[in-house]
Amino acid sequence: MKKILSILCVVGVFCGAFAVRNNSIAQTTSYTTSYFNIENTTSAIDINPANINVGEQPPTSFIDENWGGGITTTVVGPAYSAGLSKRVVALPANVHQFTFSYQIRPSQTATIYAQVYETDLMIVDASGNRFNGSCQINNYEGGMWQIANASGGWVDTGFKPGLLPPDVWTQVSVVYLVNWQKLTLSVVSIEQGSQVFSGIAPALQNIPATQKSGWQPSILDVQIQDGMDSEPGGFSRDMRNITIQGQ
Repeated sequence: MKKILSILCVVGVFCGAFAVRNNSIAQTTSYTTSYFNIENTTSAIDINPANINVGEQPPTSFIDENWGGGITTTVVGPAYSAGLSKRVVALPANVHQFTFSYQIRPSQTATIYAQVYETDLMIVDASGNRFNGSCQINNYEGGMWQIANASGGWVDTGFKPGLLPPDVWTQVSVVYLVNWQKLTLSVVSIEQGSQVFSGIAPALQNIPATQKSGWQPSILDVQIQDGMDSEPGGFSRDMRNITIQGQ
């Protein structure tokens, strides 16, 4: 059975169109992973603009849906509105390198309305120190990958493999390296489709953790953020084969 979480869902053109599309893919994926199993997680939605990087106001609706091993998020709203959903699992012991992988498929309307596809891996140690693994594909910049710097601002990586094609699955992987002693995080490489980029600038490496962050300790926190660009509208994105592997 599908599990649906929605806030202020509006029944209309966007929601109806996305629902038909989602049902057509529900049976296509088998799902197993070591550290992250979507069927054992519960999504939590946040539409507070203070907590959402890409949006300046709440959306009209934001929906997060599990379907047989995948996720569909749908956002509808005014210009520069956004929503966030997240899933939390336990931090595995004795792991310093994390590979966060998934396949992503934007809707047709995403090519018109989506400002970015932000998909974050937040890592919190036993002392509550939070390592910010925020990454996004910036559509406004033609598909430029960006990662968060030490102050939390977005910085171009130089990796620009192009816009994600709508209604097509694209493989994505981001490799993170954590130094538990020095309390730093680095992005080692980014993969999109057949292209792999490992030329992350030194200034974007060894990003210091936020110490005593107040976050729940000993977790991996997967966050999905979707927001409008400069026009009101709506779009969805599908994700499947979401895995977090470590060594």
